[in-house]
Amino acid sequence: MDGLISSNGSRHILESATPINSSYTDSTDRSTNAFTTTGNPNLEPPFTYGAVVFSAVMLIPMAVFGLVANLITMIVISKSKTLKSIFNHLLISLCISDMLSAAFSILPLYRQTWGFDYWAWPKFLCKASFAVDAWTTYVTTIHILLFAIFRLLSIQWPIAFKKVSLLQVRLIIVCVWLVAFGCGFMPYAIMFEDIVRNRNSNTPDAAWSHCSLNPAWLMQFVAYYQVAAPIFIFFPMAAIVVLCPVIGIVIKRRRMKYRAARLRFPWPRKRRRKDYLSELRSHDNSAFRTILAQNESKEVESRRRRKERNAFLQLGFITGSFLMGYIPNTAHVVYTTNVAPESMAMRVLEWNLFMVGYIFLRLSECLNPIFYNLVSSKMRAETFSFLGRCLPCKCSPTGQSPQQSNQSSSAQQTANASL
Repeated sequence: MDGLISSNGSRHILESATPINSSYTDSTDRSTNAFTTTGNPNLEPPFTYGAVVFSAVMLIPMAVFGLVANLITMIVISKSKTLKSIFNHLLISLCISDMLSAAFSILPLYRQTWGFDYWAWPKFLCKASFAVDAWTTYVTTIHILLFAIFRLLSIQWPIAFKKVSLLQVRLIIVCVWLVAFGCGFMPYAIMFEDIVRNRNSNTPDAAWSHCSLNPAWLMQFVAYYQVAAPIFIFFPMAAIVVLCPVIGIVIKRRRMKYRAARLRFPWPRKRRRKDYLSELRSHDNSAFRTILAQNESKEVESRRRRKERNAFLQLGFITGSFLMGYIPNTAHVVYTTNVAPESMAMRVLEWNLFMVGYIFLRLSECLNPIFYNLVSSKMRAETFSFLGRCLPCKCSPTGQSPQQSNQSSSAQQTANASL
């Protein structure tokens, strides 16, 4: 986003803002002005051809991969009978958010490069470049926070967590999308549009891109951002950073409690299980009752530990990807809303901060589907099965089709049985 508030004080800039000079029209020679230098620093674009090519090479393939990978993940979870869980419902919603963001990611790229001086595309796409980005940002932050809260509930209070139904989770997801639409999409769609910027003026928007905030909404946007950013971005980020270590501590304490209980009540090797359990029932001990309730055996405990480890890794990967994508982007917004680009060097720095943050944001959306499959063996198996059905060549390594391979293997088994 372009700089909105000066470090010298927002009140001074807001009071000194003047309407855009009507004599500055689209008659400016865009082909000359777009990638050349002039005497006025405000008329110089803050990027070079090399920077534009690098940005396009990075962002366009990631947009395609993000669309395809998130679509495959969403289809796999939706069609699978073994992946119907609360967390996977949240993952489907996150995939939809990432797909929307990837589908519209070409708009911010165009806005900050080829369309910096003149937005030649339809006007509603200018609004969508900001509105969809804000909408998906709010949805993603709230979803990651819900994911962490549900994970903590499932580990610390598993009995209470089982009472949460899929219908309730779906209603929560719908409410999140509606609230984010009203508080994110609509304000940005109203206040941002393509307006010719008077590069020679002293107005706050002189150095902004053609598609950016309407200066008439400057004061309203400042007030809106001061309220919306803490609620939908800063607070969820802080809560997520706090919840992840808390979940790790809870898992560690549970394992220490179990280990202490196993040392106090070791599982007998040469005694009957029924006699051992009846003897344990005579004791009034909380650790012992935990063993009875969970039917603790080595296999059950190993399975539970593996599930807890995978759950924590999944949350850690998702949170790490989220922070990697949104911290640079948020830092850019904070910088540009507090520092006015008063020189060409500051404008170049602001543009580079935006592009680096936006590349990391797109990268995080590409990594999410990979992390989903790395952690969950069930999802990984379902994904490979889905890709195997979609591939044009369904040949086995021996050159036979799957039906021929199955028939030959069954015939071989029958022959062996007859022998």
